[in-house]
Amino acid sequence: MSLLNDLSVETLMKHRAQSLNPIALAVLACVSLLTVPAQAQQGQQLEKVVVTGSNIKRLAAEQATPVQVIDRAQLANLGATNAGEVLREISANTAGSYNESAINNQSGAAGVSLRGLGQKSTLVLINGRRMANHAIAQNGQDTFVDLNAIPRSAIERIEVLKDGASAIYGSDAIAGVVNVVLRKNMQQVEVGASTGKATQGGLAEHSLNVAGGFSAGNFRALAVVDYFHRDMLLMSDRPWLNGLDFRFLPGGTFFPGASGGTWQRSAVFPAAQFPPGGFQLRRQAIPNCLGDSKSMDALIGAGVYSGTACTYTVDKYLTAFPDADRLGGMASATYDLGGGTELFAELGMSKNESSWINQPQTLTNQTVVFTPATGGFAAYSNIIPNIPAHAALFATNTLGGNGTTARFNTTFFDVGARTFALTTDTARLLVGARGHVGSWDWEAAVGSSRSEVVSTTGNQVDAQVLRGFINNGGYNFLAPTPEQTAALRVSTTRNANSRLHFADLKLSTVLGQLAGGDIGFAAGLEARRESMSSTPDELARQGRLLGTGSSQYAGSRRAEAAYAEVIAPFSKQFELQLAGRFDRYNDFGSAFSPKLGAKFTFNEQALLRASVAKGFRAPTLVENNNSSSLGFSSVTDPQRNNASTVVGVLLEGAKDLKAERSLSRSIGLVLQPVRDLSLAIDYYKIRQNDLVSTNGEQFIVRNPALFPGQVVRDPVTQTILVVKDRYTNLASIETEGLDLEAAARLPQTDIGRFTLRASATQQLGFVYRPKADAAEVDYAGRNDGPYGAMPRLKLRLGVDWRLDAWSAGLSLNHTGVYEQRNSTAAGTPASVDALTTVDLYLAYAFGANLKLSLNVKNLADTNPPWDTATGLGYASGQYDLRGRYLRAGLEFKF
Repeated sequence: MSLLNDLSVETLMKHRAQSLNPIALAVLACVSLLTVPAQAQQGQQLEKVVVTGSNIKRLAAEQATPVQVIDRAQLANLGATNAGEVLREISANTAGSYNESAINNQSGAAGVSLRGLGQKSTLVLINGRRMANHAIAQNGQDTFVDLNAIPRSAIERIEVLKDGASAIYGSDAIAGVVNVVLRKNMQQVEVGASTGKATQGGLAEHSLNVAGGFSAGNFRALAVVDYFHRDMLLMSDRPWLNGLDFRFLPGGTFFPGASGGTWQRSAVFPAAQFPPGGFQLRRQAIPNCLGDSKSMDALIGAGVYSGTACTYTVDKYLTAFPDADRLGGMASATYDLGGGTELFAELGMSKNESSWINQPQTLTNQTVVFTPATGGFAAYSNIIPNIPAHAALFATNTLGGNGTTARFNTTFFDVGARTFALTTDTARLLVGARGHVGSWDWEAAVGSSRSEVVSTTGNQVDAQVLRGFINNGGYNFLAPTPEQTAALRVSTTRNANSRLHFADLKLSTVLGQLAGGDIGFAAGLEARRESMSSTPDELARQGRLLGTGSSQYAGSRRAEAAYAEVIAPFSKQFELQLAGRFDRYNDFGSAFSPKLGAKFTFNEQALLRASVAKGFRAPTLVENNNSSSLGFSSVTDPQRNNASTVVGVLLEGAKDLKAERSLSRSIGLVLQPVRDLSLAIDYYKIRQNDLVSTNGEQFIVRNPALFPGQVVRDPVTQTILVVKDRYTNLASIETEGLDLEAAARLPQTDIGRFTLRASATQQLGFVYRPKADAAEVDYAGRNDGPYGAMPRLKLRLGVDWRLDAWSAGLSLNHTGVYEQRNSTAAGTPASVDALTTVDLYLAYAFGANLKLSLNVKNLADTNPPWDTATGLGYASGQYDLRGRYLRAGLEFKF
């Protein structure tokens, strides 16, 4: 094996299996072809293994499915502290993945979304088996495996199958499969530590890990413990965001908090002004603004606002990254019974804690509260009665009316910034046995895993107590006493859990021979029970929380499956893969998923592969139950000059959902023109029908004609109170694109040996139909689709270098330009710029036992490109605020 000698045999195979990308130059895909002759020449013994995408053992170099492998060496080069960071780097992760950023509403957890189809359409496995989903669904809908629950030092490699795989693995594998393979054999103790910090300030990180293993007779065991800590990063810690005041940039706006003590009333103005027949909001700041707010003239002009307001910047209350503490462990053991049979067991546990803050609670004309009787939101009036108890407050009102015609907008600075703490406990246990009888290999296992989350929110405002203060007095809005503040302040706790219990049996054998070799056969049975529940705090269920949402769901189901797979090499050149799987669920019904794959080897330098597969995704336990989620989101309102505004969002589940169905097609060419150069190019196309989704609050707001009655506005001010959305089987999504992977290993020189790599994905289309009677729209290369910004091109180029004890890597990461379709503000650029960053890795080994390393992410300290539509200045689904990040580490073995 010559080209990817630094990668394991399985790595090589998988890289070649990876899909082809368009604009890049190279990174491994033909690796497998390259590997076989070289290894044969070296006389090495090749072991047959099971790789992601098949249940049949075979030589790694024979694998034809598009699989990318990221091994331990590459994990080190990337300088990532968790699997989520690694997977965000791969080119197939185009859109829809969420990291730990609190901006993305799922602090402390991380998932992956292949092909931009959402996290729920990517199946994540641990050692080829499922684990319980994170107990809190992303965006109230998407269930996913929390990658942060997997100890980083326990990972041997990550295999990414970028092809539909329901015929092998069942539900959720529409976009592909991520299989995290854990370490299983150690005869030493390893200790590692690292520390890092952003050069722009903040985000200090520290990690420590210990791993060790031993064998004694027929017994072998391994254990790993990881600890990680990261400091919180606020958006105010990045001065270049300018307090979120972007008026100095093309198309930029500024929408500060305007409720630091502001009277407001509405008045009809001429139809010739914007909006026709609408309302002008007149404001007036109180003389002494509350907290750190200050009086400012109206920001958007006479078309929407006039007068003054007590305003404050909100960036100091917005968390870009939460404070995080993670402690995780993994242990495995095997016992050889003899005769080719062994027992095995795996145990994994983690405790992850994260905390962050958000703006203090406000009282405005947009404030809503939960109404238990209707299960939805109701407006919470900010009209202050003109009674003696409020005389001092009314003395500051000069808008006219001096009473109920004027509303008072205030922020409860005295109660404090809202605090959030999330504690996630996960556990995974399985026991099993494997062996062979005659020509049959077999494996059976039973297991259980869980995810339990306790979410605590502090510094909330009791709406019932506040209503009493408004109606009867007892709270000084201008200068509250500590006792008054304490009466308003409440904390709540939400409990959620997710559980998975399973049993499985796998069989494989050789049925016979054809001209091209052995006929591989595999079959298996699976049974599992899944459950999820979330219980909001009693105060939330009673509607006692001002402007605060909640979610609740409870569901469980059983699923059974049977599957079979055959690989038939009709000749040395031509091979077919046939697979089928039947799944039966006790809630939505059943599904059959077939797959046909083919590989044609022209010669040792060229191979053609293709596949077509049907797949399905069962509705999640959040989607297909009587669930409800009440939350808030920021949208731009086209009826108010695209003003950014926070709105309530009501999401409801539905028991009549069908399973999503998919059709995946791919065709690719793998080339190895010379021994140390490989190239793979693959075309993919995936179509999902009956897609279970919400249309998204921003999409609904921008297309109210498609969703009558789902945008609820204040009848006086016309500001949005609630956007109603419901899980339903929408029409379709169809995505297609090109993957390219290549690698070139240069000859050994006096200054070391160099390996060049490239991987890229060019998205050719992402056609989304929001409803059956709506038009199809291609959102590829735009930022107004259901998953936000979706650049067409994602590219990574790299060069690795080794010389004696030194090793280094240099990587270029490129995320392409996309059209600006989500903002029509004057002067807005037509597109959002691309982003190119460079990462550096450098290591030195002091013998076999000690290694020091340095990682520099974003070497040039390049900030994300300007995107006026987000309100944050950048697309948080694509980028983050780390900037240049330095991390130093050491590894010691003994």
